[in-house]
Amino acid sequence: MKKIPGQSPYIPYIAASVITFIYFLFQFHHIQQYLDFDQIVYCNNILVALRYRTGVMFNAHHLHMEIGGKWFHDVVMHYFEEYGFTDVVFNNRLRSVLFGCIGVFFSLLYLKEITGNLFWGIIGSILIGFCHGYLSYSTKVDTAIYP
Repeated sequence: MKKIPGQSPYIPYIAASVITFIYFLFQFHHIQQYLDFDQIVYCNNILVALRYRTGVMFNAHHLHMEIGGKWFHDVVMHYFEEYGFTDVVFNNRLRSVLFGCIGVFFSLLYLKEITGNLFWGIIGSILIGFCHGYLSYSTKVDTAIYP
């Protein structure tokens, strides 16, 4: 990849941050307002762990979702409880949005690196972020966005 003289090496990171921030605002504005059966089961498992203060839940397929969701909720409650962040469902939707944003950020940087062109990185990350599955699972209390 040819480096353009005088071009800042931080431009791709700035572009990725801006696209990610816009994606976060879009997702936060259109956050899902319904729960399906899987989401209810995950939230119930997290609530049971919170109620009994256990860290042990064994569901091999969803271990990251449930234990990670409990830990994330504990951290958010510790730092932001006074601001109203007390709902386990909302906090875990927020966690999904953050993971979705991380995916958009790194997809832009990855596509820029393999194509050598920031334009294709931006276009590719927007296409990834707004494809149906990624868009849907970025605000869902489910496991699909984490891998």
